[in-house]
Formats: sequence, C-alpha cells, structure tokens
Amino acid sequence: MPSFFKFRTIEESRIENCYGMRMQEEDLRMQWAENLYLSDKTAKKKDKIIKKANRGVGMVSIYFITLASNRENLFDIFHAAHLKQPAFYKQDLYVVGIASGYEEALELVQRMIDDIYRKTGGFAVREYFGRTEN
Repeated sequence: MPSFFKFRTIEESRIENCYGMRMQEEDLRMQWAENLYLSDKTAKKKDKIIKKANRGVGMVSIYFITLASNRENLFDIFHAAHLKQPAFYKQDLYVVGIASGYEEALELVQRMIDDIYRKTGGFAVREYFGRTEN
C-alpha cells in the first residue's frame, strides 16, 4: 500500500514541526482561558482551532493572544504559524483570545483591555484571568 494511504493509530500520532522535531501532543504547553475572547470569525470555529493548535498545526490567518511572556507587558500576539517553531514547545502559553487576522487581534486586545478596566478599574490582566502565579 502506498505510504500516503497509511493510517496512524492514536499511539502513533505525533507532531512533527518544520525542523523534523517529533513531539507528543502533551508536550505542547498551551493552556486556554475558560472564557476566551473570540472575534466574530473565530467564534464559529473555536473548537476546530483549539484542536489544531494543540496538535501544533499552523493556520493561515489565525492569531493567538496570550498573557505576556514578561510582566512589563499585558499581552503577546502571535501568528499560528509560530506553533511550528521549537521555542513554542518550551514556554507555557496561556491563551486568552483568538482572532482571524492581525487587525482583528488588535481590536480584540483593545476590547479586552476596555473590559478589564471597566470591571476592575485597573490593568491587572493576569489577575483578571486568574493567573497570578506566572
């Protein structure tokens, strides 16, 4: 049987990034906020996007908004294609938003900041999302 017809079992299913680095799904360290902020375009595809992201699959127009990697910033925005980079397997990413396109990601961040300020009177983003330890 030609190799393109080969089916893999769940045990054999692995992630291979662009460097040929093979990873198990549980090696990805993406955590998802309970109440994700979603753009209009991503709200309909939320489960599909999360499933692909957890497998390390890049997606053409998807951007993820995470809590900032350093405490001096509020958020990080990165394109889904970065999921194929080995560095992303080494960090703990806490995803708080998903957008379709960079402009939508910026608008979503603005909406998040407005909501946080309106509800808390400040910009304690980590506390708002219940992540004070990172």
